[in-house]
Amino acid sequence: MKGPSLHVRKSVRVDSQIAMIQRMGVRVIVSERSIERETPASALSYLVEDDTNTKSPSKVNNNNKRCKMNNEESKDVEGVEKEFKDENVDESNLVATSGDGISKAGVLDEAKKSDAKAEVKLKSEAELGTELKSGTESQTDSSNNFLRRRKRPNLFAKLSDELLLHIFQFLPKKCVTECAQVCKQFRRVAYDESLWHRLDLSGRAFPTDTLAYVISRNPRIVKMPAVDICSPMFEASAESMADFAWRVEYLDLSMAVVKSDDLALLLSKCSDLRKLSLEHCTADVKVCESVAQNTKLETLNMVLCYELSCEGITKILENCKRLKELNLGWTNLDRASVEAVCTLVNEEITHLDMSGCKSSLLDEHACQLIDRCRDLVYLDLSDCTKISEPTLEAIVAKLTKLQQLSISRCYKIIPQSYTTLESMPKLSILNIFGLLNVRQLEMLKKCLGIDINKTKFSTIARPTVGIRRTSIWGLKTRDS
Repeated sequence: MKGPSLHVRKSVRVDSQIAMIQRMGVRVIVSERSIERETPASALSYLVEDDTNTKSPSKVNNNNKRCKMNNEESKDVEGVEKEFKDENVDESNLVATSGDGISKAGVLDEAKKSDAKAEVKLKSEAELGTELKSGTESQTDSSNNFLRRRKRPNLFAKLSDELLLHIFQFLPKKCVTECAQVCKQFRRVAYDESLWHRLDLSGRAFPTDTLAYVISRNPRIVKMPAVDICSPMFEASAESMADFAWRVEYLDLSMAVVKSDDLALLLSKCSDLRKLSLEHCTADVKVCESVAQNTKLETLNMVLCYELSCEGITKILENCKRLKELNLGWTNLDRASVEAVCTLVNEEITHLDMSGCKSSLLDEHACQLIDRCRDLVYLDLSDCTKISEPTLEAIVAKLTKLQQLSISRCYKIIPQSYTTLESMPKLSILNIFGLLNVRQLEMLKKCLGIDINKTKFSTIARPTVGIRRTSIWGLKTRDS
């Protein structure tokens, strides 16, 4: 038995429909000839062909009769043509016949499915267009809102610089630097020198030119221990820093990692220093020359400094006539340097540390120093192994204001001579580490009535003592 056949005109548009109908078991015959627009019944009768090449007139008549008798089937086929017409297919391109019966329900189902897919596609496209339109409208609305916000008046512009300055005084330094990025007015107020009066930069690393921006704020109290300053210190900012004068008064550079040339250049910008700490730094002649230009210097801490020479210490002592506290402990001073100190040091000095001069400080130097500086309150001659009883006798006779004396590990002074210190009314602390045993220390303490071996380390001219880590020489370095 032959299956149902479907005759269509050859067209590119119906290729996909032809493939779909063929999968349903319907044989499709493509016609090359053009078809005039006719009624569905005449079209069916015209296009239906037999499978054989020769057709008898009787078979053609039988087919015509069959088409007339099956009007209901032709109406169904006409419905199918209308369905395909919605898919842009001409009704003259698709004709169906059912010699042995066509599966009309299957064709209709496939046509409905294709319509449903087309509707879903149209809906998705419509929804996408709606979303794009709404997105564009929202962007337009947000841009309009942004413009409206920008047009609002700046209330901070109504504040005076004095009021802003008063507000910024309660902020940490980090917040002040962030406020400087808000506007020109904030930047101008944030860079006021009164906000940068004190700085704590402990342990910071300063790349090239970074320190130039810090000191350009002209802080007066600066704590910079253990900082790492890259060399060269000034490069791009060298021209702007050429004539700059840093009006710092209290500067702590203890244990700073910096080359001697950069240290000398930094100190050459300072001329108003009152207290300076260069503990554990290189102090060659250039550095000493930069220190010497600070004629108002009152306190100088140079303990454990390297390369300190007689020329350098001479320049400092000749220019800095107001020195009240000087720490030269463990700087490996030679005998010429010791003689320069004993000859040139300020006569009104109150705190002096000459510890560590093992073989360079003799009794004659010590006696000369004591005779010159009779206002001494704190004297440290520890580890000066060459001094003996004449030095101790000069101390008892001439230093009537002395309150604290350190002569630890001065082995040439006999223990019995310590009892002569009883005649010093203001002496309160005596440090003699490494000389007496515990029993002898107890007996001497009862004899003198003072504290013995109370402080292990010298505190002369040092910026931080004990647990005071947020201040230098008793001055706060942090606002909070």
